[in-house]
Formats: sequence, structure tokens, C-alpha cells
Amino acid sequence: MQEHGFELGAPLSETVVAEFEARHEITLPRGCRWFLTELGDGGAGPGYKLRRLADSCGGVCRPGHLAKASQYLLGPRYLDDWEQRYEEPPGPDRTFLGGTLRIADQGCSLFTQLVVTGPARGRLFNLDDEGPVGPYVVEDSDFLAWYERWLDEAVAGYDCGWFGERLPLDEPTLIAVLADDPSPQRGARAGESLLSLPMVSDAAWTALARAVATDIDPNVRAELLHELTWQSYDRQRRPEHPEAAADKVAQYARSRTPIGLRALAVLHKLTLDDLLPELASYDLERRRKAAYLLDWNPGKTRREKPPRDVLDRVVGRLLVDPDPLFVPTASRWPDVTRPGRQASARFSLREVGRQVGSRPPSKHRGRSWLPFCGARPGHLPASSRRQSSSGTRRILRSCLRILGIGDLPVALDEFECVGMSRLFVRPLRAHRSSALGALGWPGY
Repeated sequence: MQEHGFELGAPLSETVVAEFEARHEITLPRGCRWFLTELGDGGAGPGYKLRRLADSCGGVCRPGHLAKASQYLLGPRYLDDWEQRYEEPPGPDRTFLGGTLRIADQGCSLFTQLVVTGPARGRLFNLDDEGPVGPYVVEDSDFLAWYERWLDEAVAGYDCGWFGERLPLDEPTLIAVLADDPSPQRGARAGESLLSLPMVSDAAWTALARAVATDIDPNVRAELLHELTWQSYDRQRRPEHPEAAADKVAQYARSRTPIGLRALAVLHKLTLDDLLPELASYDLERRRKAAYLLDWNPGKTRREKPPRDVLDRVVGRLLVDPDPLFVPTASRWPDVTRPGRQASARFSLREVGRQVGSRPPSKHRGRSWLPFCGARPGHLPASSRRQSSSGTRRILRSCLRILGIGDLPVALDEFECVGMSRLFVRPLRAHRSSALGALGWPGY
């Protein structure tokens, strides 16, 4: 992956760094600042290379961008609705990932950000800015510790892809974290970190097998079984009957309260039958989790073609929920959330809602305005359009049936209907009462 040839760019002068800081009303973290002025600006580093300071804003650093405090903290990875909770809504003046500099490109849509303003100032986090894999603040204490670890691991023969995801601990400590850490997420990460070591001892393999069989958290069992099944460098250590092992973990996940939805998703065992009770839960976080797994799950739910009445129940449950985060994001199955990518399409979707919501819905008006959802396909990559169209049409048909607008016109197949609905569903909720009352949910 390296493009840098293990060479750094020329160091920056104090004047250049001070001018950057003054322009953005910040002071760079000490370790990063020392690196830029004493060692080099860009070049050798994780991923393709370190970005130069001048390129670290990616052309989006408006006034105040870096001075705005970043809210992300050390702990488990932020997932699902992290963007809706912690970032500004999409728009032409949006500040995305404020208070951070993009310092490394790790491939595709994977990046590493340095926090320059906020409670985690000086630390770094990884994220995938095209999907649900949100920020993970790595455990290295600052930029220099992070960079030195990369050098050590590169020299020692580690796989440094998606660098920073591994815990910066030795094997005995990783085994202890896997067994005893109170955080299931950190325990699972410790197990995955063991598998990234250049050499894995018998003690580590034993600890991993024990965790898959006995860990109290089904997510830990599922994630480690997935890693053990697909790790490539020691085929003899793979589970002898991986499908049977996955079925056993799935059975355990379904026996838990609440059900281990994420574990089932990891194992590609999640079904709509698993999700429907959770979508109706009185616990807000359980409903959100179920909705996002419906949206992003790579497993069986995307391949299922449920009967019309089942799909109507799922979509109707999403439309009826009062939670402001839950409805506009959960109802977008599937969608692409990269900031700015769908600005024109989202504006058109808002127009759809305004026009349809201003008068009683009709089949004609539905046909007239729905094509706006794909009127600007040039803003989306072809791969996203292909992957999204089929599932989106199924969900949109169900929305339209429930809202009394009618079915999708055949002509809509000519449009790339991605992003079905942060801004499409919400305005139509005003016309849902009579349709949803027939579905029998309390209060309607």
C-alpha cells in the first residue's frame, strides 16, 4: 500500500506552521507540531502515506472548522447513528469532523484523523466515512506514540493495514484483556489483536478458543469465530466445522435478552424474524440498533424477499416511531452516508416531501415527484447505485403502499433511487395515521 518509499517530506519552518495555526485559530498538538518542524511534512507513515499539513483539511477547512471541538472519546467504536448524533446535518455549509485533521489515507474510504480541538486533543481516530464504521479513538496516547508504534510494527513484520485498530499491547497483556476486561468491545479487539501478531503462541490460540466457547457476550464469540474462520496464515487452527460453530453461537445469541443482533449479523445469521420484535421494543436503543442492522446488515436480511405484509410491517414500524434519530436514518435501507456526496439528491428528496406533503397524497403526485430521488445520479458512484437500487425500490414500494400514494412507476427503474429517505419519509409522516392505524400499533 505504501506510496512513500519510507521517505519523509522536508520539515516545515516555524513560520509556516504558525501561519497555519493563526489562520485556523488553533495550536497543533505538541507531538505533531514537533514532528512537522523537526522531522518532516508528509511522506512515510501508515496507509498510503502521511498527508502534508497543507492537504490535511482535504479542501473542506472553512473558517472555524478546526476550532470546533471534536466530541469523540477513547472507548468502543462509534457505530450506526454516530453521524446523526455528533455531526451537523448535510448541507452546503456543513462542518464535518470538526476539530480534526485528516493525516493518513488507509485505503478506499478508511482514514485516520488527528484531534486538534476537543477533550481527546492530541489523540487519533480511525473511521470509514462511507459506512456505519464510525470513529474509533486508538489507544496510543498521542501522535508520536502512534507513529513510533507504526515504525516498530512495520520493522517487526506486522500486517499494518488499517493501522491503529490493533491494541498496542504485548501478547500476555492481550490474553489478559480478552479474558478479564469489563468492556466486551475491548475484549473482542484484544482477541483480534492477537490474530494480527506475526506469531501466535499456543497459549493465545487456547485463549481465543475459550472465548469463542464461553464468553458471556455473544458479540465477542461471534467476532472471534469470524476472525478464526477467515484468518489465512494458520489454516490448521481454523475451526474444524465453522458452520456448526456459527450455528451454536447464533443459538446462544438468540437465547440472550436482548437478543444478540450484532452477533447474528457478524455470522450472517440475522433474519427479519430476529429484527421485528426489536423494532417494536419499548427500549429506544434497542429499536435504533435493530433499525441500523436492518439498514447495514450484510447477511441474510439483504437477500430475503419477505411477503408484502411483512415488509409493510417493518416499514410501518419505522415510520411510526417518534424518535428523531430513529426514523430518518433507519428508513433509508439502503443508503450511502458519505458527507456531501448526496447534497443534490437530498435537496430533491426534500422537494418530494414538500410537494407530496402539502396536499393529500395521490397516485399521480407520487409518480410525478418520486423520480427526483435519482435526478442527479452523477453525484454517486456507479457501484453504489447498482447495489442500492433493488433494496431501495422494495422499501419505497412499501412506504408508498402504507401512505396511500400507490406503487412505484415502472419508469422509476431508470433512476438511481439511493438515499431513500432521511428527507423523503419524514415529511410524509403527516399522512400516515389512517394507514398505520390498521396495522394495530398502540396509540394509532
